[in-house]
Amino acid sequence: MDDQVLLEELGQFPLLDAMFGRRSRRFGVGMTIPDGPLAYSSTQPPLPLTDLERTVLVLCGAGVSGWHLGMEHTANGDPDRGCNYPVRLTGRVAASAAGIETSELIVSDDSGTFITRFRDLDPTGGRAIRAASDLETFVARVGEHCLRLSDYRVELPAAAPHISAHNLWNANRPGTTLFIPIIDMTQQVLDFLAIYLAGGIIPWDPLRDRPCGDLDRFVLPVCWTSASECRSPISSSTCWRPERSSLA
Repeated sequence: MDDQVLLEELGQFPLLDAMFGRRSRRFGVGMTIPDGPLAYSSTQPPLPLTDLERTVLVLCGAGVSGWHLGMEHTANGDPDRGCNYPVRLTGRVAASAAGIETSELIVSDDSGTFITRFRDLDPTGGRAIRAASDLETFVARVGEHCLRLSDYRVELPAAAPHISAHNLWNANRPGTTLFIPIIDMTQQVLDFLAIYLAGGIIPWDPLRDRPCGDLDRFVLPVCWTSASECRSPISSSTCWRPERSSLA
């Protein structure tokens, strides 16, 4: 079927069919299961994704969807200013805690290795992609936000811990496409710290039994107005226990 027809049909494909028809189909043409009861070698050459297929998957993993709705309310902070958690107001097709939206994709196949550049797009940046009326324009506009890192497929050692034992036979083989999500953990952690500090939760060093650094100017105003202090051990940001109302 012509790719242009496939692109048009993509917008009409039923959501429930996509949800319930999804499967991990691990054996592709050109692959070999080396041994065991399912041992088999394909008689066909490897068949890589088309430009359209790769482009759609890139958008599914890293694309921009427009504005996101932010955080409508928080019990912490100035009630007249709303919630300031989101780092970006650009909506993405994949979810992100608190609207931090730091993720990108590394994409590697037989044509080379690329990294997407979507996270800092203006919220209206996806309009040109959605407005593409033909296949070539659609693929080209997505490609504008993909930076080539190499002309070659990334090489991963075919051994643990780089590849799991059950994936050695099919992972990163000729014809396959490797998608590697990457996240800017610095932005994630800084924003989460701001969220926890605003609620009076204190990053706590359990080995030294003290706060992690001098947090007075960030935490004390909140703790003085709270019924109790909350400690959050640095080894687990979600585990905390009520403590005395003093930082000492």
